[in-house]
Amino acid sequence: MDAFAGIVLFRRARTPQALADEARNMIRHLAARIERSAPKIRTRADARAAVAFVAHPDRPLVTLVEAGTSTSETQTTGGLPPSARWTVWLGAAAGSGAVPIDPLNADQDTHGLWLTAGSDFACVAWNGETRTLLLARDPLGYRTIWLYRMADGYAFASDLAALYAHPAFRPRLGPDGLNALLALGPYRPPESGILEDMSAVRPGTVLRLTPTGQTTTVYWSLPLAGIADTGNDPAGANLDLVNGALTDIRAIAALVRERLTEAVRSCAGSEQPAAFLSGGIDSSAIVALLTRQGFGPVRTYSLEYEDNDRYFAADALTPERDAAFIGEMVRFAGSRHTVVTLRVDALVDVLKTALWARGVPGMVDIDGALLLFSSVVAKSERLVLSGEGADELFGGYPWFFDETALRLATYPWSRQLERRLSYLTKEARRRLQPEAFVRATWHQALAEIAPPHFRPPLTPFSARDARTAGIPAESAAGSFETTMRIMAYVNLTRWAGVLLERKDRMTRLFGLDARLPFIDRALVETVWPLPWAVKAVGPAPKGLLREALQDLLPDAVRLRKKNPFPKTFHPRYIARIQAMARNRLQDPSTPLFEWIDRTAFTRTVETLSGGEPFPWFGQLLGAPQFVAYLLTVDEWLRALDPKIV
Repeated sequence: MDAFAGIVLFRRARTPQALADEARNMIRHLAARIERSAPKIRTRADARAAVAFVAHPDRPLVTLVEAGTSTSETQTTGGLPPSARWTVWLGAAAGSGAVPIDPLNADQDTHGLWLTAGSDFACVAWNGETRTLLLARDPLGYRTIWLYRMADGYAFASDLAALYAHPAFRPRLGPDGLNALLALGPYRPPESGILEDMSAVRPGTVLRLTPTGQTTTVYWSLPLAGIADTGNDPAGANLDLVNGALTDIRAIAALVRERLTEAVRSCAGSEQPAAFLSGGIDSSAIVALLTRQGFGPVRTYSLEYEDNDRYFAADALTPERDAAFIGEMVRFAGSRHTVVTLRVDALVDVLKTALWARGVPGMVDIDGALLLFSSVVAKSERLVLSGEGADELFGGYPWFFDETALRLATYPWSRQLERRLSYLTKEARRRLQPEAFVRATWHQALAEIAPPHFRPPLTPFSARDARTAGIPAESAAGSFETTMRIMAYVNLTRWAGVLLERKDRMTRLFGLDARLPFIDRALVETVWPLPWAVKAVGPAPKGLLREALQDLLPDAVRLRKKNPFPKTFHPRYIARIQAMARNRLQDPSTPLFEWIDRTAFTRTVETLSGGEPFPWFGQLLGAPQFVAYLLTVDEWLRALDPKIV
């Protein structure tokens, strides 16, 4: 377990020991919530600020840097001068000699400092002399910093559940938070902490807090040059961003291959990493590159479910099991492979732990499966590489190719939104106005990138279609290119956050350092400006990536259709969820039913085994997960008992 939590006070001073105790108790509460031990909590405190952290004993992901010395070993509490400075790093940057140790130094180029920190970090720094707290996150938001605003300062933490233990925490839940839970969740807008006064530092930003207020600096964002002022190809003017290598697809693919190779090497460092392997193109590429770079035989791990050979049910989004493709890749790469098989009962029993690991209701059994998988792998490994980020970057999700999604009317991963909202009571819909909330947050995302008055076409116009519509052909083509750029943007800045948060919590808190080459900043900056026609070259999604991996993977793997993270189809999972829901339905004090219609919920619970499919979130969450999600919402409401405002 690697985590940090702390407090900063701007209005009044307290004893360093008292602040250190509060910070330490936040870590203890987090550990208790997720059923982990935190035997050696280290602290640093003065009269205005304190931080506590716990780090893995072998390879810490949290490091304290103070007066030029980094430590994850020495415990320091109390009796510190007001000029004390410390910096806490979380992630791959922790303890790295390449990371500048004093981000509060005004003489440093702060933008350059954060860019050198890499693509996997969260940082909190305190200057007691100037009473300045600085918080920064990596470019795409893999590691998180949460803030809770108090009357005389802030509590901060790497994990939401730690903040729930601060003595000044007073949970209040307003319409925006309820809408985020009931209409959008597990997705949340980028800075939302669901509760009032709770927020996240946004990816690619630095937040500076002082007694006189706060300032936010964006040190990195996806390059937007050209997209806000033209309907034509927004990437055309930026093709030189990849050093003039865009002479043909093969040259572009070679450059992508080079960037990915560098990203894998950077994530591996000088160690012998393991890798998650699903048999898909992303994880297989990482295994193959590790092997070519001399890290073989790579220790690989895959996830399977109890009786999945018996109960697996193929559909359009999950067309096949992974086993055959994993076997093909293991033979090809010569990896030492382990299959981790999860029991159905364990998957249900861990739902509450997964809830508190995320801190808010999440992807239920999909979160829980990764948590259990990580806990098993962590018995043998500390460092693993994984393929998250590739589908967002190269356009691999089904909604990149769905005409309805390309209308950009709402979040493309929230299909059947109206059906989801139909579960709300009439009074809840009247009070919360969820349609307006979803529309407003979606338009806020679009406003960050879409040109004024932009109207997306469903597909590229043919020349004849353009003439019929009275639109110049080049403008029509550019409009489609802008549509695809917007789709990529919302996936990288919104959807990715759901999956990166899951990866961080379900690995870091359970013993693993999971690193993600596909969110490497140099790779993202290379691929992002490319026109959609380049990214989607060839007959299959992610064509550019497939082209870049020629001769690196067997064709059966390289050309495989996308398969999402595996899930269970076992009838006992559905039976267990039904039993939990029936118990909740018999409880008249259940807070969920202040907002969710009891009759509609009952109907769904009783038809889980053979009811109409309900793909309500992403590729994996159907009707059983919807019921499980609402049960975790109820658990969260019961535990926190927030005041409704």
